[in-house]
Amino acid sequence: MFREGRRLLGLMSLAMAGLTGCVGGTSEQAFQNSDLSEKQGIIGGEIVEAGTLISRQTVLFFRIYPVPEKENAITVERCTGTLVAPRIVLTAAHCVPYVPDSKTVVYFDAKPRLDFSNFPSGSYANVVRFVVHPAGFLEDAVTRVDLAFMLLDRDAPLDAIFARFPGEAVDPLAQEPAVVAGYGRTNGGVGSNQDPILLRSADLNFLIDKNLESVKTRFMGSLIRPSQVEIDRMKSMLTNVLDIKKGAPYVWMDQMQGKGACLGDSGGPVFVKRGERLLQVGVTSFSLQENPLNTCRLTLAATNLSSHQEWVDGAFNKINGSQDETLFVEK
Repeated sequence: MFREGRRLLGLMSLAMAGLTGCVGGTSEQAFQNSDLSEKQGIIGGEIVEAGTLISRQTVLFFRIYPVPEKENAITVERCTGTLVAPRIVLTAAHCVPYVPDSKTVVYFDAKPRLDFSNFPSGSYANVVRFVVHPAGFLEDAVTRVDLAFMLLDRDAPLDAIFARFPGEAVDPLAQEPAVVAGYGRTNGGVGSNQDPILLRSADLNFLIDKNLESVKTRFMGSLIRPSQVEIDRMKSMLTNVLDIKKGAPYVWMDQMQGKGACLGDSGGPVFVKRGERLLQVGVTSFSLQENPLNTCRLTLAATNLSSHQEWVDGAFNKINGSQDETLFVEK
């Protein structure tokens, strides 16, 4: 899948890649040469304290793998996920591409103590298996289903809680209170971040009505000297992808108020608040990019879980070793 800075039909995944650190010296040197040394989290959001509903079900993970044809070099990618069982994490498919000799490490803490001179350390688990949606690696956003499960080698902490999803698809027009959470960057542009890697959250509105039209206008206006073919292609993409109907493939969130998910938040949750409960309605997948200075300040697309109930429950039972369990609740 495409990573930071690469656009495909105007879409940008929200995985966070740290480019090639040299492992010739210590592991600390390797990580300091990667993007992780800039220490990044969600834009315009608030720090999530340990022990809260969000922190007890949201996790951070890193994928570490060698760079082909570059001796002693590694790539580090950062994403977010949600716990759905003691050893099962739900995340985005584009966060878990198969790479030989790769390693995936999950951290459970809202404020992880990341010691890159002794990595991994602290409260973490290793991923030992993935189950990815058959359409998870497609580059066409219209047909892609950006969902995957990860199996851990040990249980989550005892105080963990497990995300559940509404059986009935959320209706964007109802404008239920919603919140996005993740460990991604705090800068919505191209600059570096100096903030530590912490779990953050931001309240967002569903994208509807005038704001939806504003997104389309701003996105089309961002094209640089487009040909008519490109204009037609982009309009077709917006028509097919920017679907805000109940039960559509994606849940679209308004990020034009300067807050929301960004690089590193991929795979993380979009929750709706129902009384004292949080129900996860989407998995952070990609953004529409207006320009490099406003990478994450237009809109967020989260894969709609209720649109894929059969696969979600089937894949969960497969990786969990269970039968006929469901992650969807009635209310």
